[in-house]
Amino acid sequence: MLEKTAKIYVHGENDAMSSVVYVQKFIKALFILYIFLSYFEIYLSGYIGTSTKYLMLLIMGALIYLSKGKVKVSRYWLSFFLWFVYWCISIAWAGRIGDIVKVHFLSQIGIVLFIMTLDGQTYDEAFIRLNLQGHLWCSALFGVLSILFHRAYFGGYDVIARQVLTLFGRQNDPNNCAAFLLVGIALAAYSVLYEKRHMILSFGIIAINSYATLLTGSRAGLVGIGLIAVVFVFLPSRDRKFDITGGLKKLFFMAVSIVVVVYLVNRFLPVASLNRLLAFNEYQSGSGRMEKWGGAFSFFLQRPILGWGWGGLNYHTVGLGDSAHNTYLSLLCEGGIIGFCIFLFPLVSLIFYAFKTRNVLILILLICGLFPSFFIDAINKRFLWNAIIVSILITNYYRETKEIFYIWNPQKGSKELWKKSRYCN
Repeated sequence: MLEKTAKIYVHGENDAMSSVVYVQKFIKALFILYIFLSYFEIYLSGYIGTSTKYLMLLIMGALIYLSKGKVKVSRYWLSFFLWFVYWCISIAWAGRIGDIVKVHFLSQIGIVLFIMTLDGQTYDEAFIRLNLQGHLWCSALFGVLSILFHRAYFGGYDVIARQVLTLFGRQNDPNNCAAFLLVGIALAAYSVLYEKRHMILSFGIIAINSYATLLTGSRAGLVGIGLIAVVFVFLPSRDRKFDITGGLKKLFFMAVSIVVVVYLVNRFLPVASLNRLLAFNEYQSGSGRMEKWGGAFSFFLQRPILGWGWGGLNYHTVGLGDSAHNTYLSLLCEGGIIGFCIFLFPLVSLIFYAFKTRNVLILILLICGLFPSFFIDAINKRFLWNAIIVSILITNYYRETKEIFYIWNPQKGSKELWKKSRYCN
């Protein structure tokens, strides 16, 4: 395994050193490929199909090999495992195996096992940094391609106002695209404000991904950017003292970013996209979501404790389309309060610990995955689970080391300075 000391851990078998080193490098390469496919699999599916699930199995197998089959018990993976067990049991009172179960069953097994395997091991700082940089670069690439190859979204109404990345004749939902783009904005802003590294590159990523997000016409994406900014500006320092200088620096950074984005919007953003984003009177209705949410909530009230069971609801029969268009409301409807609380427990634990330790990095990552899930059914989406996975890895690292985490390799002496800083996570 990869430990904090970056030394090879082979359970005393020095003769297996070279084999373990090879497997470690192999895992890193596989993980970079997994992150890349998380962003671009839908565009490459015509060539590679759904091969990401086999890649995940390969990563799990390699990790289990390194750990000799040992997996640490963690509150996070245990909660998700119990949730999935409950979800499967709930099919019994659903009365039928719905289409959603048939489509998502194997993928849900895969992602739960993936979290169990990842969360059950110990990693060094370099491995986690590899994940963060992988997401940053893939999100930045997604932003650049979204500007170069955007087309009107042909998967719904109001298509002219929604411009999304189109490759090989394939597109992704605008809200999914916005979620992928938010990751680059969040991590680049963190690099500027907390690490003060690669400033020009980070500003470029923020500008490109912000513009690409606005192109999607995703109101969830726009509000998500606002939430990330709120966390950066208003999260108290570790000693809970108000730091005027630090606050002014953050406000200056936000002001510069806003000026750049406003310029790009006025200069290049299609009028239809701008009008959709600025129609604040329509935010409450959310493209008909309020009606769908109201209908779904009425289902929840009929069976609030156990829910309707996984796949027990046919939204088409009541005119709600194919889903509730809200991940958490769908969990309430199908799993009831019991299933919803089991799923929510690890998420609340991560958020609580992030606030407790003033860990901005974890909070902004969770915003990128959890907030867009409020507007679509994302239980089977990579951006949701990837945000959870990386947040768990960083949380576990901080629990064990109590050290600040860096996206980039820390400069000499920077760790010591950060430990004295009020804004040390």
